[in-house]
Parts: sequence; C-alpha cells; structure tokens
Amino acid sequence: MSSLNVVSLMRKVTQQVILNGPHALVVTGGKVRCIVIADCWANRLMLVTREGMEVGTIGCGLEEHHDGRIQSAAFNGPHGVCKDKAGNIFVADAYNQCVRRVTALSLNEDAESVQELVQGEVLTVAGSGSKGFSDGPARFATFCYPHDVEMHYLNEGAAALLTADFDNNCLRRVFLVEGVGEHVSCWAGSNIGTAGLKDGRVQDALFNHPGGLATSLPPTHLPLSLASTTSSTRIATSNNADVFVADTYNHCVRMISHHNGHWLVKTIAGNGEKGFRDAVGEGARFNCPTGIVLGPFGDVFVADFSNHAIRMLRKESSGSWRVSTLVGKVAKGVDGAPDFGVCGYVDGTLDQGRLNRPHGVTYDADFDTIYVADCMNNRVRTIKGNYLSTLI
Repeated sequence: MSSLNVVSLMRKVTQQVILNGPHALVVTGGKVRCIVIADCWANRLMLVTREGMEVGTIGCGLEEHHDGRIQSAAFNGPHGVCKDKAGNIFVADAYNQCVRRVTALSLNEDAESVQELVQGEVLTVAGSGSKGFSDGPARFATFCYPHDVEMHYLNEGAAALLTADFDNNCLRRVFLVEGVGEHVSCWAGSNIGTAGLKDGRVQDALFNHPGGLATSLPPTHLPLSLASTTSSTRIATSNNADVFVADTYNHCVRMISHHNGHWLVKTIAGNGEKGFRDAVGEGARFNCPTGIVLGPFGDVFVADFSNHAIRMLRKESSGSWRVSTLVGKVAKGVDGAPDFGVCGYVDGTLDQGRLNRPHGVTYDADFDTIYVADCMNNRVRTIKGNYLSTLI
C-alpha cells in the first residue's frame, strides 16, 4: 500500500472517532507513531494521529478477556497505559484485574480497511483475572482494579513494570523477562491493603487508592543529547528513577526516591484534605488527582479529576514543590466547604478553557504538547503554548 493510500484510509474515518470515557493516553514511537487512548467504557484502545485521524483500534469492544490479534482481543475497562523502550504498550485492564501487553505495532501495507491498517498482538502479562491481593508467579497473582502502569528503569539496565493497584492501596512490581511477566510483588504501601497517608520507607508507607504513576529517567538511561540537561524530561536524583504517584483519595502527590540504599516515600503536594488551592507543598489542595506525567524542565503535570483542572508542580530552589493551575477555574466553597473546580467544555486560552473530569494526561516532547483525556467530555484535548483545544 502506498503512503497516499494509508493517508486516504485515515482520512475516511476522521469524523467517526467517538470516545466513551477516555481515561489515559500515551504517545508511541517506532514504526507506528500515534496517540494510544485508553477508551475505558468502550473497552478498547484507540489509535489516532497527532492530527486526530484514526489509524485503528486495539480490542473488539466486548467486556471480556481475550488475548490474540489486536482486532479480536478483548479488554474490560482499560484505565492506564504506558510504553517501554522496545515499543510495547502496557495496559492496566482494571475490571479484568490484570495487566496486558500490546506488542510493538507495525503497519500492514496490504490493508484495505482502517481496521487492518495496524498489526500487533495482545498478551496478559500478570493477573489471574480474579479480584484479590496475592503476590507470586505473574499468571497466578491477583489485583484489585489496577488503575495505572509505568515502566520503572533502575540502575544497570534493570526495569520493572509498576502497577497502581487501586483498591489494594499499594504499588505492585511486575518483573518482566523479554516482555513476559515472571513475578509480582508488593513494592510500596501496605501488603494487606491498608489505606492511609504515611511517608517513610516504601514497606512502611501508606496510600489511599493510588490512581496514577509517572517516572523519571536515571542518567544511565538518557540519550547523550539529554545527559546534561533537563529540557525534556526529569533526571532522577540517583541512578534509579524517581516515581511520582497521584494518590487519589489522599488528594495529594507523592514522590518515591532512592536514598542511601532505601526507597523513601515523601508527600510533595497536598496534605490529605480535598479542595482547590495553589500553594507550596502541603498548603496545596487537590480533589482526586488521577493522571500524572513528567514534562519539560522537571515539571510534573497532574489531572485533578474532580476539580476539572490540570495542575502543575515545579520544584523550587529550596527543594519544595509549588503547585499552580494550568487549566481550570476555582469556585469558592460556602458554609465552610472547601473550594472546588468548575466543569465545562470550552476551548480557548488557558485561563478560559474548561474541562470535565480529566482523568489522564501525557506529554509529547517532540511537539511540546500536553494531551488530556477529558473523560466526561469524551474528548482528547491539547495544551500547547497558552491555548487549550480539542483534538478529537
């Protein structure tokens, strides 16, 4: 198939991209460069170009659990997505209580329809499919509504897949061998599912329904062009990647860093009380933060779900993190109630734009663009410069 015919196929379906509860996004590289959208309530992953043209779907749309070709595989409420350096896509398949892998996508040059344009396979890498809390061999381990996944790159080339195990109030590690899940263990938070807000060593810390994950890159994993700059991603504080957590029901953002041989959890923004306030550190307020991503200059972007806002964390010279609002409008609470965000659907300058329960956020360094899964508006929005617009 010629490149002209590929473009023709994509254009035929441009106006037919209809989302149903988009929860998360990731931008892929490799042979098929596109935005992967976890279209949660449609039980599929949508593949669209940066211009909003559909190039395919992953999943047949049934609320089932089937591995196989991307056109026939089935998901049930995909919540979170991430990619690894080999081009694999990992999915937190929440209602199937498991983690899935989509092999690196390729283009089918003989395709005669958009449904056949992209090729790949879906595999289950961890989770038996039953709800529970058990570690061990990946295929027998159990989760309780996993909400997000993120690759965690460690020193000397090692890596593990972190999973935000939402109802188990912890972060789990899935150890992979050539993309296949080998073992699952509880890494941070209570190993019996206890909810709470407690900093300290990962084995002692407590979370309350962690919903989003983001990681930095350790210096050993950075391209040479980025080894001495933070212009497009945050460099870890040690040779192991830092982890940022949107701790949803604690209404705060946590950071996990490696110090003196130990992984330590620290709350860097919020204090457990919900609200809507820009401030430094524990003075800031969120309302159910979900999606989280690392952006340029070491900034952290957060989808503040129930405040209908995108917030930004920036580290100050003092080491504290200052929270500001990128998109969103605050309304004053009455009778002692906390301030809250105003929902809506408005494109425009960032101070005028409105969202409705944004659940996921990702950053495209190639185009300096933030993509937002605007869940209740059933849209994907873009933030570029000082403007909020609709992609699809």
